[in-house]
Amino acid sequence: MGNLSVIAVSSLSKALMLALLAGNPSPVRGGNVDEYKLKAAFVYKFVALTSWPEDDKTAFRFCIFGDDPFRTHVQQITSRTLAGRPIEVHRAHVIANLTECRAVYVAPAVITRLAQVLSHIGHDSTLIIADSVGALERGAMINMIQSGGRLGFEVNLKHANECGLQMRSNFLRIAKRVVR
Repeated sequence: MGNLSVIAVSSLSKALMLALLAGNPSPVRGGNVDEYKLKAAFVYKFVALTSWPEDDKTAFRFCIFGDDPFRTHVQQITSRTLAGRPIEVHRAHVIANLTECRAVYVAPAVITRLAQVLSHIGHDSTLIIADSVGALERGAMINMIQSGGRLGFEVNLKHANECGLQMRSNFLRIAKRVVR
């Protein structure tokens, strides 16, 4: 079923998530905050501020395609729930293993395979999150970007809506760019 992990969300992560909601992009500087700890906090907020069509699944499945850059930081996601459902993390190196995922993070090392991921998933209600230059234009719905040493994100709302996903307006307001 995948590698599941659980741990409490750290105070730092909570503060970073609050900063994200308040519209304050978070600094990504060496020494202070591990880049992927911060990105894991962003990913949780991305899924928390997105609405999916109703389904009968008992758990929310978050998939990581490619090498897992989050390492143990992904545990701050699995310690939470979404709409009362536990969050399961599934790591996949083969596209065929991306089944029943509600959200998929496409790692930078495999971003060239994003078109294949999208073809496999189809227009299923799956949130595609990336962390690579040009990923939004390739079909990702949310792409994390760094600008001036600060972490931000951009959103392809048009693609998300076509797949039946809705994103909250307060989330869209703090995006660096929104494709409508």
